[in-house]
Amino acid sequence: MKYSIEIFDKYKPQIIIGRSLGTAVASYAASKRDIEKLILITPFDSIENIAKSKYPFLPVKYILKHKFKEIDWIKKVKTHVYVILSEIENIVPKKSVKNILSNIPNLKNFYIIKNSTHGNILQNEDFVNILEKILKH
Repeated sequence: MKYSIEIFDKYKPQIIIGRSLGTAVASYAASKRDIEKLILITPFDSIENIAKSKYPFLPVKYILKHKFKEIDWIKKVKTHVYVILSEIENIVPKKSVKNILSNIPNLKNFYIIKNSTHGNILQNEDFVNILEKILKH
């Protein structure tokens, strides 16, 4: 995660956008630096929790080197957070999505892209419209 801070400090963006695994990196950077907006596309609470739900028979706690505990970082973000979700989420369990949403202290708004999955959300025509709307506010 230290590289996200190095990149942030080099470019000093005012808006950070993260998608899927990148939402954890974006949340981490936003928890360490002041920004104008944080936009999370298909976020999750932690890779560890996703792995536990998909592979309950494995000791994932001990297998995973990087647990990407986005839930810990998002609680420290001071700026407005916008979330874009897929209607048919086929990667991140609903429990993980609900958990992250309920732990965002500055959740400004969240959107659900109809007829989209985790993998094709960026290709959905509504995605660009919603992203433009967020960026204008």
